[in-house]
Amino acid sequence: MALSMKENRLLRDAVVHNGVKSVVSFVARWNPLVDNLKSLLKAQALGKLFYVEVNYWHEIGPWWHGFEWGRTREHGGSAMLLAGCHAVDLLRWLSGDEVVEVSAVSNNERGLFEFDANVAAIVKFRNGAVGYTSCLYDGELPYQFNIDLVGTAGTLRDNRLWSKKLLPSQSSWTTLGSTMLDSGDVQHHPFDAEINHFVDCILSGGDSHCNIADAYRTHELCMAIDRSIEAGGGPVRLPLDGD
Repeated sequence: MALSMKENRLLRDAVVHNGVKSVVSFVARWNPLVDNLKSLLKAQALGKLFYVEVNYWHEIGPWWHGFEWGRTREHGGSAMLLAGCHAVDLLRWLSGDEVVEVSAVSNNERGLFEFDANVAAIVKFRNGAVGYTSCLYDGELPYQFNIDLVGTAGTLRDNRLWSKKLLPSQSSWTTLGSTMLDSGDVQHHPFDAEINHFVDCILSGGDSHCNIADAYRTHELCMAIDRSIEAGGGPVRLPLDGD
């Protein structure tokens, strides 16, 4: 929704000033698997989370209809802003906490983008948990949206659950039978669920959990990752100052 912290702040403040409702299309939040993961986390099936990992891996090239604008700094911004933001947003959404420090590195193997196409970032959360997020456009592989959650009482790896608390006689991973984030085709993503949620917010007078004020934080983290890359991988503290 923005390519700079200045734009990010202006949009957030304009929405607050004018008192309008908003939703930002971090549509993975409405994915059935993610919905199940949030329910399991709420039930403390994993105990206290101490490690959170979400990755966006999608080979992107000239075949993509948006490639000519997406590959540029002017319109695509960076690897994280172009699409890695979806992984960054789920990192926040599933952790239930905010990142206070990030260190990131990158490379550009194929040279198709004006910015580095492959990014890896280590994060520290306010509550002391640690995490990792990455965005890869140069990989030779099918679309992958990897999710790993590790807690004091259990672990989740994509759609595989290990929780002795819920399943005391468990001897191997239990597979959750729900639709996964395993397709880069946007027709696969739950836009209907997102819009239904937003309509409910309007009718009830409530606010979306994915409104512009919340998405501001996801964009801020993406831009902090970019700043760390520009600084040679050094740590960047959040919240950010300046443009």
